[in-house]
Amino acid sequence: MNDRKKILVVEDDADCRDLIGLILGTTYEIVAASDGRSALEMAIRERPDLILLDMMIPFVDGWEVAGQLIRDERVCHTPIVAVTARASEDSRLRAMNGGCVEYVVKPFIPDELRRIVAHVLEHHARMHN
Repeated sequence: MNDRKKILVVEDDADCRDLIGLILGTTYEIVAASDGRSALEMAIRERPDLILLDMMIPFVDGWEVAGQLIRDERVCHTPIVAVTARASEDSRLRAMNGGCVEYVVKPFIPDELRRIVAHVLEHHARMHN
């Protein structure tokens, strides 16, 4: 049985998606979606332990994806980390007020991403056990 935590990476840029997989894939099980519609479907089907969500993705943007996920009882307790190129305070506040628990600005430092993911998963486990 695989007891590694599962992370859904929602990112439309294949290179960034691959980079996140390389950074986190040795520690966590990675599943990926490249747009908002598939992200919503995969979140329900895969039941990840954490979602890394690019806010500027096709079809359904990250803001709407986060809003739909936090209103869905099947996945509303899954922590969402915004990963975006938008570095403004307004964007950060919008993400945090929209259901995200952390905000990572691209380009990110690999060790920072690892630390944030580990912290969010640890905090989430403490809150729900």
